[in-house]
Amino acid sequence: MLSDGFDSTASPDAQARAALLGALHRVAESPSAQLDTALGDLAAQACQWRVSHPMNEMARTDAALARVW
Repeated sequence: MLSDGFDSTASPDAQARAALLGALHRVAESPSAQLDTALGDLAAQACQWRVSHPMNEMARTDAALARVW
């Protein structure tokens, strides 16, 4: 069953989910000139991005900015 092993206490709280949703909205709605700031608020510069094909994996937020956006 899909829920086997699910730990509800490990899930982020409502405040963390709201903060993530806000950061995602800022990325989605940012003009090009402000996108790097919005992405910086969402993820650490040194993060590993794993996205759909054909972009696949990228290291660092600046690489994601260049390839995805």
